[in-house]
Amino acid sequence: MFSSGQDLFRDVVAYAVLGDHRTATAVDQETSAWIGRRLEEAGLKVSFLNWRLRQFFLERAELVVEARGRECLPLWFPRPTGPEPVRAPLLLIRDEQDVPRAKGRAALVKFDQGAVRPGSGHARIIEGLARHGARAVIGFNASFSGEIFASNVSSPFNQTPWPLPVVQVGARERLSLIEAAGREAEAFLRVEGRDDPQAEAVNVLGRLTRGRSFVVVSTPQSGWFRGAGERGTGVALFLALARWAASLSSGPSWLFLSNTGHELDNMGMHHLLESGRVPLPEDVLCWLHLGASMAVYAWRHNGRFLERDGPSSQTNLVAVPDLLPGLEHAFADVLFITPRAGDTAGELSGVLERGYRAFGFFGGHYFFHAPSDGPETTGPELLEPIGRALVRALTSVLAEAGAG
Repeated sequence: MFSSGQDLFRDVVAYAVLGDHRTATAVDQETSAWIGRRLEEAGLKVSFLNWRLRQFFLERAELVVEARGRECLPLWFPRPTGPEPVRAPLLLIRDEQDVPRAKGRAALVKFDQGAVRPGSGHARIIEGLARHGARAVIGFNASFSGEIFASNVSSPFNQTPWPLPVVQVGARERLSLIEAAGREAEAFLRVEGRDDPQAEAVNVLGRLTRGRSFVVVSTPQSGWFRGAGERGTGVALFLALARWAASLSSGPSWLFLSNTGHELDNMGMHHLLESGRVPLPEDVLCWLHLGASMAVYAWRHNGRFLERDGPSSQTNLVAVPDLLPGLEHAFADVLFITPRAGDTAGELSGVLERGYRAFGFFGGHYFFHAPSDGPETTGPELLEPIGRALVRALTSVLAEAGAG
């Protein structure tokens, strides 16, 4: 018997209320412990993969312009201001010709929405402004909700602080900050925290030992904020599938993997794949990756307020070609998800590059990477049909292998 939508939703809520799930924070470590306990309760043998990274533990990020506070988040890897805040007049950077005027200023810029990597728009802008003597950078990019859209890091293990303090603000602040820059208003910026070169992060491994062949199920567990829709939906389905797999009386071995480090170039998955604790591709019947934004709503403004507008169309289900027929059958009645072959993203890409027979999810939604990604972004009526379709898909894989 697979979990009900209400049971799945309760796990989404439990995940979200733990707090902001940034890698190696106290919340992230409690998330690892919680997932480990839940897997043990289901009957799996649980172990952990501990790994080290340089991490910045944010204590305060404060931006004030014209006596009004603006919600902000440092761009990783942060350069703190220290206890003395930056005080500098705002300057709007419209194009490269404005950059030489940035000396002594707090530069207001538009960032790309993509991940931060060497040579990306973020890096070129920030490094150029630093060379010309800017005191700080305040960046915004497009987002559906108008909130901060926190940018992931996508450069292998790049943990070098920016040459000056850089924060991200929501797109809803754009016009008022541009107007303030036109008046050369002073920005007050404070970023404080603890830089730990030996922070510890913890992946969770749950195993059911049966046959020589394996089915692997993985999910990321970390992110910038509460991540109910982005991360919690995958975590809830991950836990439910572990309970379902444990209830089977026979079949292959199972390995359930919960990885932190997602927002920092998928570091946890990198460490896992290099750990020697994952079976070889030839021993894996299939690998299911429960990535971002699997069972989330679309939203629309009705003229007065924001309301749900049915399932989101931004969820992607991608598979190697030989798994597609079974997935199409399994998801036939889940009208808001269409399995396909093609481009992938995130941790699923790394799994496929290693040659595993895999399928999985990735996507975004209205509150993706935003502070307001709470439990209301999903619901039982979206979670349950996806869960049942996944059981059908995995049952098909087991039957095909003669392990059902």
